Amino acid sequence: MITMKKLALSIALLVFLLGGCLCFAASNEIGRDGVYVVYDNGIVRDTSTGLKWVSGPDKDTPWNEARSWVQSLNLDGGGWRMPTIDELNGLYKKGTGDRNMTSLLKTTGWWVWSGEAKGSSKARIFSFYSGRKAWGIRGFSYSGRAFAVRSRKESKNQWVEVTSVPQKPSYPQPAPPSNNVIERHGQYVLYSKGVIKDTNTGLEWKAGPDENTNWNEARSWVQSLNLDGGGWRMPTIDELNGLYKKGTGDRNMTSLLKTTGWWVWSGEAEGSSKARIFGFSVGRRSSGILDYSFSSRAFAVRSRNDG
Repeated sequence: MITMKKLALSIALLVFLLGGCLCFAASNEIGRDGVYVVYDNGIVRDTSTGLKWVSGPDKDTPWNEARSWVQSLNLDGGGWRMPTIDELNGLYKKGTGDRNMTSLLKTTGWWVWSGEAKGSSKARIFSFYSGRKAWGIRGFSYSGRAFAVRSRKESKNQWVEVTSVPQKPSYPQPAPPSNNVIERHGQYVLYSKGVIKDTNTGLEWKAGPDENTNWNEARSWVQSLNLDGGGWRMPTIDELNGLYKKGTGDRNMTSLLKTTGWWVWSGEAEGSSKARIFGFSVGRRSSGILDYSFSSRAFAVRSRNDG
């Protein structure tokens, strides 16, 4: 008969041989993709970093919902947290799968939230479309997803609170140089003062500061623009649609308009909370919250008939 003392000694020896922890049988490996291994419980392990990943519900998800989902995740003993922006950047592999990441992480979204928050309104978000780190409004959900991550050393959910971010510079007032043509691109002509003319429509364009810009900031910039005699206004949604040329430049518009943003605000406000905005990634007209700024830009336009 095995005494309680012998049983206790046997368990202690087993724990010692297993490296100091009482372990259970590992989940079965069901697939591999380079450095990534997926197990039958849905966990994807990066063998190069030791990080383990779980992709969340494949639906549009704002930041608070992403955080709640991660906090409630008890899969395989728990210890999950929201990823850092650098950890998400580590998943990005251009040309891999259909979302520039391992195909073992199943998602149809293009954006994944990090746990790095700024105050009560924004958080860091990573674009797997362009491989870009950005700030997003927490209420933003379009194509946003939740991922959970953990490493061997982690045992509880964590996220980083960013206490300060460099302030945006004030908008520079452009100086009026001469009006010489310096470049042409199809129907568009760029003048030395930075004005771009569409010779088909007669509209003249000016791209605003290449930084994330909400609607009120866009309107203020346009209103302050005195370049070449003034007369500038925010464009209509139809005028922005007229700029869209799929496959042209790197933003589906003439490369003479310099921007790294994908969205451009129109001057068409909808009540006190929204305005029309045009997406140059897919050629889409949409309504945006006035405070939304991620990848959004200000353009100014005028014609000979504008006052």
